[in-house]
Parts: sequence; C-alpha cells; structure tokens
Amino acid sequence: MPYAMDQKFDGNPLIALRSLEVHFKHIQDTPKVSLVVYPLTPLHVAPAHVPLPRVNIKCFAQEIEGDRVSDARDAFIRRHPTAREILEKENFQYFELQPLEIFFLGGTESGKTDIVKPEDYYGASSDPLAKDMVDILNHINERYSFDLHMFPEEYAETNVDIRSPIFVYFVDRLGFNLMAKNFEGRWIQFRLPFPSPISTKEEVLEAFDNSIENLREKGFESKMRHNRKR
Repeated sequence: MPYAMDQKFDGNPLIALRSLEVHFKHIQDTPKVSLVVYPLTPLHVAPAHVPLPRVNIKCFAQEIEGDRVSDARDAFIRRHPTAREILEKENFQYFELQPLEIFFLGGTESGKTDIVKPEDYYGASSDPLAKDMVDILNHINERYSFDLHMFPEEYAETNVDIRSPIFVYFVDRLGFNLMAKNFEGRWIQFRLPFPSPISTKEEVLEAFDNSIENLREKGFESKMRHNRKR
C-alpha cells in the first residue's frame, strides 16, 4: 500500500483510502492496523518472495480531519507526484498511523527479529541518503544491471548466478546492500562499504561509476592474461 511520511505528522506514516475500499471498512471496524515496509526491488522481483529485511509497524489508525487534510494530501503528492490528479479529483480519507509496536525482521531465512520501541523510533534521525533512496536505487539497478555481479565476485570472493536477478536494495552513507542468488538457487545478501562516508546522491552515483569502471578494467585485464596464457 502506498504511504507517505511528513514531519508535520511527527514522521508517522500516512495512508490515503477511498470509502469503498476494503481497508477503509476494516479501519472503521478496528483502527489497529499493520504496515509492512519492504526495501525497493526491481519491478520483476516481488519483495515478498525474497528474504529481504522488512519492518512491520503495528499502529493505531487516526483519521485526519480539518485543516490537516490538505497537509496530508500535499505530503502524499510530494512522495507520489504521479498520483496528483487522482488525489485532487477523488474523495480520499487520510489516516495517520501512530506506531504502537515496531518489529525489524532481518530476512526470512535468518529468522531474526528485533523490537524497536516507539520512543526510539521517534528519537531516531534519518540517513542523509534516505530522501533520495528511490532515485538512487532505480539508477543503480537500471544502469548497472549487467555489472552488479562483479561486486560479490571481487569483494566477497563469491560467484553468483548472473541468470538470476541481482540488485541493490539499500544504500546509506556507509555502504550498500546487494542481493543475488548462488548456483544452488539460494538468495545471498552482501553488505559492501564505501571507501569513506557519503552524504549526497551525486557522491553515491560517482562512487558507483568509478567502482564499476575499475571492476570492468580488472575483468578485461584478467581475460587478457588468461588469453595470453593459452
């Protein structure tokens, strides 16, 4: 379900529903809901079918009323600009999801679950790259889809199956997380650091450009040495 977040609502998730939707009726009956947040994946990869980390937020859904409705709609349009027309033309009710319990699941294969207290959630600060995360991941996964396998091969000494999806699903100022399959068909997560902390989208893209270029050169040189030996 699409959601948005805004500091005017204390950083709580916001959702928009029409009165005929099933979720709207459920909230009218029971305002306690859960929002499961997955990392961004390529369109052809369903996140629920991959052992990715995820956050399950159990919340109280509070309907937004009065002057705050326009603030909620504006927050939604900023986060989902392509939905502007439908949000402005149709009658949506907006709800603020106030966290009651927060669970971080490190991946379904690991089975590890960490509990985050609401007060820690409200006291946390976001990574400087969070606001550009969608653009960064889309750029990396679209531009370098045929090159990402070189990272685990070079830095983790692990060969991955290039016939299966390989994608970056998370980036922060210290590094990035990559998901790939081995030749047995099992998903493997890789955490790879940046040489130094990064704080902007432009720095991330430059770091990837340089890394990919270096890895391509290493791969070319390796092939040349192999051919000379033959």
